[in-house]
Amino acid sequence: MAADIETRDTGGGTQPLEQLLSEKFGIKMARLDIERALDALPTIHQASVALPAAEAAMYDAADFGEDQDAYRRKMLDNVAAYTRLLSTARTSAEVSALLEVDPSRIRQRVADRTLWALKDQGKWLFPALQFEPEGPRPGLVRGLDKILSALPAGLHPLAVEGLLTTPQDQLRDEGKPASILHWLRSGGDIAAASCVVEQQRWASA
Repeated sequence: MAADIETRDTGGGTQPLEQLLSEKFGIKMARLDIERALDALPTIHQASVALPAAEAAMYDAADFGEDQDAYRRKMLDNVAAYTRLLSTARTSAEVSALLEVDPSRIRQRVADRTLWALKDQGKWLFPALQFEPEGPRPGLVRGLDKILSALPAGLHPLAVEGLLTTPQDQLRDEGKPASILHWLRSGGDIAAASCVVEQQRWASA
């Protein structure tokens, strides 16, 4: 999939896709990053972004037109999200230093699925959102190891990111839905966050 990433004619000449995506999503994207992201993403069929027949008929009756660009937008959103995960991830050496453990312990935790790791070009990368920023509590977000180990093996990285960052009705902070990451960082009950995971319906990568 690597060789030919398309460009678009914007009226003033063509622009590389990586430039268009960088401008749209506000993050720097290199051609190699986009190629790697595309290779790692599951195939998105047009049917997967189409409405069920009954629902489509209802919208047709109300004179709502079909969105022909939904498939393209979905693909671009996924590429941007996955590229962001890769470009901001930490290396094994960085995580080893952050957690103050030997590299062998990092490998063991990857195998135990108590650390979230992505295999990229033969190396492990660790999405940054699972770690506390440098401060009084550097390291893995409190209780997140239990959440990660409860996830189904083979779950796509974008599904993991969505679970951790999407506000959940079951987790309330000052009356508002909170994401699992926010909940754990603010001292919320780990068991309550685990219940959110147990109630999910998953599709594997």
